[in-house]
Amino acid sequence: MDKMKRFVRFMPRLKMNSLFVKIWLYFLSLLIPTIVIGFVFYFNFVDKVKHEFAGKIAIHLQSAANTVDIHLGTIQGVNQNLLVNEVVNRVLIPNSQMTIQEKAELVKLIQVLNNAGSIMNNLIDFLFVYVDGERVYTPTSSEKFASFFATSYRYERYTAADWLEKLHSEQMIEIVPQSAVESYGVPRKPVVPFITTGLIRGNKAVAVANISVEMVQGALLGNDMFPATRFLVTDAGDNLIIATGGLNADIAGELKRIHTDKAAAVGKVEIGGQTYMTAFDQSNIYGWQYYALTPVSEFNRQAAGVLNLIILICSVLLVIGFALSFIFAYRIYNPIKKIRDVLVANEGMEEGAFPHSAKKNALMALGDGVHELYRANETYRSKLTIATLNRLEHALLQLLRGNRIEGEHEVAARLNEHFGFRAGEYLVGAILFEFKAPFYRDIQDVDRFVILGKLKKLITGLLREFVPVYVLEYDRQQFACIVNMDDNGDAALTRALDNLMRTFAYDALFCIIHVGVGSRCSKLSGIGKSYNEAMTALHNRDQSLDFQVIDAQSLEIEHRFYYSFADENKIWHHLKKGDFAETEEAIREVLRRNETRNVSHRNIHMLLAELYNTSLRYATERGMDDLSFVTEEEHHLLSGITGQTADVETKLQLILKVYRQLSGHQLPPQDNRTGATVSSIIHYIEENFATDLYLEKIAMEVGISSKYVSRMFKEKTGVNLTDYISMYRMTKAKELLVQTNLSINEIAERVGIFSRATFLRIFKKFEGVSPNEFRKSNT
Repeated sequence: MDKMKRFVRFMPRLKMNSLFVKIWLYFLSLLIPTIVIGFVFYFNFVDKVKHEFAGKIAIHLQSAANTVDIHLGTIQGVNQNLLVNEVVNRVLIPNSQMTIQEKAELVKLIQVLNNAGSIMNNLIDFLFVYVDGERVYTPTSSEKFASFFATSYRYERYTAADWLEKLHSEQMIEIVPQSAVESYGVPRKPVVPFITTGLIRGNKAVAVANISVEMVQGALLGNDMFPATRFLVTDAGDNLIIATGGLNADIAGELKRIHTDKAAAVGKVEIGGQTYMTAFDQSNIYGWQYYALTPVSEFNRQAAGVLNLIILICSVLLVIGFALSFIFAYRIYNPIKKIRDVLVANEGMEEGAFPHSAKKNALMALGDGVHELYRANETYRSKLTIATLNRLEHALLQLLRGNRIEGEHEVAARLNEHFGFRAGEYLVGAILFEFKAPFYRDIQDVDRFVILGKLKKLITGLLREFVPVYVLEYDRQQFACIVNMDDNGDAALTRALDNLMRTFAYDALFCIIHVGVGSRCSKLSGIGKSYNEAMTALHNRDQSLDFQVIDAQSLEIEHRFYYSFADENKIWHHLKKGDFAETEEAIREVLRRNETRNVSHRNIHMLLAELYNTSLRYATERGMDDLSFVTEEEHHLLSGITGQTADVETKLQLILKVYRQLSGHQLPPQDNRTGATVSSIIHYIEENFATDLYLEKIAMEVGISSKYVSRMFKEKTGVNLTDYISMYRMTKAKELLVQTNLSINEIAERVGIFSRATFLRIFKKFEGVSPNEFRKSNT
């Protein structure tokens, strides 16, 4: 009741609201083309339905006629086969000529008739044969001729004399008009007798198969498209065989006049004040004529559904238009008007100062305000996208450097959203651009800056044509390409790299491009390893080639570096002598040895960090805590503290600068003697690590007390003597695990540990894994 009162109070405002009226009128204007199109479609549909369905009815009638012809052919074949059957030819003779033996075989004749009747079970009502006016033979019995046609199977249209006349007929095949049938006074369904005659041992024999009128009707109705369709069938003599739906023989004459020949398959006829579409077909074998009559009103009824649908759509649109106009004008417009008021308030302007002209109505002014909101939202979304991509790039850089990150799934989702990364595997390629002298000589600096600034975008475009890829500028003119790999990813990546090389091949005078390709990984956390392999492959490039792609899978990459205490001691020894040339050669020899073994890119950088740490330990021993010749930025770069990157040669030159400074500081004479003693101890351990080493034996070898040996070694190296022995033995054990197939017991004995349990404990302590796990992960 309250709602009704509010609606009544609301009605005056509804009449006065111009916005509602305008919206509704705009909506109603859409109905005009809808109605026009609907009625045009309706009339075209009616006409099309008449033509299409008239043709289909003719086709269906022809199909039904063919079906009936097939059934009649089956009946004819069975009748003819029956008259040439061996049993029939032996037994079916006039009753007066039968011997006792032939009468005894009448059972076989009845059985043959029963089999023939079974074959035509669905096509005929009854089957019988006779050869004289005395006996009639059926699938169940033998009866007297007169009583059979008078009682057992009495035709309403034909008498016993008519059937006796058939013994003198010259026609071998005859189909006579239909007749009603009674059996012992009980009516049976009408039948059409199909008569076949033949000679058996010089006597005329007649086989009659009573065609079921129901079978013919079933063939016609089974192909019927409309329930209202009626059928009429006449034989070659224009005798009525079947008529449905109140049709009669008089109508057959009118239909025959319309369809003077088979070519006129479709026509029209007026019956009882109603117009019918007629279809005609004639049997080429038996001469039966088939007529189908469908009321024209049936076609109009089919099309009436379309008209009703058009009216329904228009009515629904009318109601929806009214409802939507009402809802928008009074349920949506008011809240949006409040948004407009908020916009005015936020802009700090008076109502009249809102950014729209006086000629604009409130809705147009509101549109201006919403447009301003949209622009602000787009600006925010643009900034958010940039921030997201910056965060994504930072996360990927951390992964490439081998660091762990939080939210790996979120990074994968962003790659999917922005760059189409949908497959489950990744691969990293490292692309290095090097520019030749003509690039700097022949190209103006302004153009060079443009080219260098566009390299990342150009690489992305050339690769993304074939594979989903994200390109980062990892270092100056060095790019890391993270590729999303599917099952066909290898072939697609090959095409992408070929496209890159072909594009820049025209500029071979100016640039050199080398590409290193890492292996696949199943998670984003594995792209650091793939990038490490790509950089290692890149390090193995042929400097004589301008364009080259190196696949890391073709290389045997070592994922650990080789730098022993002996190497460190050798470097210290040259430093103490102040011989920088020998020091530099020792450092380069360590690098060459690792590069020859194809140590991975990351481990080369770890080796450089270890070489730098060696210089720091040496400086600490000499009391040089403040390395004034190394800047804080260089210290972070060399020690790996910062995320900043640099190539191997740049880091090596910085390290050599540090060692050059250190080589100028000499130890006091006493420290020289101590250093020489420590070097002797290290040398002795490295020569005899496979034997049983103990403190007293080492002290006796270098000629000092065992107590002083341990303290002096700890002071000069920062490592306990026993730990150094174990560390050196584990270094040798790792080499044997990787390079040989020796058992764990044999390796333990070769490195001077004669207890398997002790060896396993020490190895796990220094390496964090068991020997078997280490061998499995490094072979």
